[in-house]
Amino acid sequence: MCIVSPVQRIFPSCMYAWLIEYLSAFAEYGLGCKISAGADVYSFGVLLLELLTGKRPTDDMFVDGLTLPIFSESMFPDLVAEMLDPHMAHEEHQGCVEAWMQRYVVPLVALGLSCTVESLKDRPGMKDVCAKLSALRDDFLERHHDD
Repeated sequence: MCIVSPVQRIFPSCMYAWLIEYLSAFAEYGLGCKISAGADVYSFGVLLLELLTGKRPTDDMFVDGLTLPIFSESMFPDLVAEMLDPHMAHEEHQGCVEAWMQRYVVPLVALGLSCTVESLKDRPGMKDVCAKLSALRDDFLERHHDD
């Protein structure tokens, strides 16, 4: 059985860091960008990367221009397993890690990265983001409906 929840600990520990990163999206507005759904997409992408990595955007490692999205991009796709939150690893699932990574984790990281590209116009819309998340969920449920 290969079930590992990619979202094991959402609240309350990440709320503060998520709020900080969300508010930092408004820096774009200070640069003359219009308020848009693109900033919300960016914040969602940061939240998704935070959940997967277990790292907060305010962690001490993020200095000198290094951000959670830049860190995640540098690990993608070959080192995704190394960037994941260690709390997500479970001994009983070690035999299916590669399949799990390719089917669910890599697409989730890719989605987070696509949401955090610098250009607003290059980010997906939330409708597309929701469709991709729904497709991953549906695939997971279809494959594990008997577990």
